This record gives sequence, structure tokens and C-alpha cells, in this order.
Amino acid sequence: MYKRAAVPLHQLLARLVVVLWQLGSLSLSLLSQGGSENPEVQKRLGRELLHTLTDLGPCFIKLGQALSTRPDLVRRDWLEQLTRLQDDLPAFDHNLALATIEAELEAPAHSLFANFPNKPIAAASLGQVYKAQLHDGRWVAVKVQRPNLQERLVLDLAVI
Repeated sequence: MYKRAAVPLHQLLARLVVVLWQLGSLSLSLLSQGGSENPEVQKRLGRELLHTLTDLGPCFIKLGQALSTRPDLVRRDWLEQLTRLQDDLPAFDHNLALATIEAELEAPAHSLFANFPNKPIAAASLGQVYKAQLHDGRWVAVKVQRPNLQERLVLDLAVI
């Protein structure tokens, strides 16, 4: 039998308040202005939807990605923004990525790679990818998970 990780009650309640506040604010905007025929209003609502899901993190980004494939459920104006969740997410801090790599591989980056770029080639809901060069000249893809990903997923899944 699977046992899920225990989430401290204070963390669960704090996250629940944040999620409810952000989704509540978004819901009020969508309910009050979602029926508008003004294309600018709809674009703004789509951006608000995108930013809210992005701010809430990986679980909610995944939800937005799923919604972006459902034109039968979501207005086309909003779909344009939601599709950005598929391939246009912001990267997290480069120094955090390097620290994660060094901690996981137990070595400084300069001893592992001849060339390690400052920017990832892609960023996604769960992590980002760098194209790095090893000392023997081979190019490799280095995937780095977002900071505190497991804790965040466990907490958000408990909230959901």
C-alpha cells in the first residue's frame, strides 16, 4: 500500500490560503468579465489566467497545459495564452540550477563540464534543460528539476 508523505498542517493551511486567494481572485475576474465581447478584455483575462497558473506552480501549470488542449472547454482567446504553458515557461535562477547540479553530482560544475551555458535551452513545469559540453568534447543534455519540486508537488496535491 502506498503511503503519501505527511504534510504539516500549518504548511497545508498556508498553501491552501494562497491557492484559494489566487484562484478566487481569478474566478471573480473570469465570472465578472468573461462574458465580455471586447477582445482586449478577453486577452487580458487570458494573460491573468496564464500568470495565475504559472505563479501557483507545477501542479497548476500541468492543469493549464491540459486545458490548453481543450478548445471545447476554454475560450479561444484564453487558449492562446494557455498554450504558452506548453513551451514558453520562465526559467528559474541559473545559480540555483548550478547548485542543484553540483549537489547531486557531488562536484563543482567546472570539473564536470568544459562548457556550461548561463541559460537553459528549455524550461518546463518540472525543470529545465541545458546543453552542456563535457571535457572530452561531447555535448550532453543536462536536466535540472525546479527547486523544492517534490515538496511543492506533495503539498499541492494535498491541497487539490
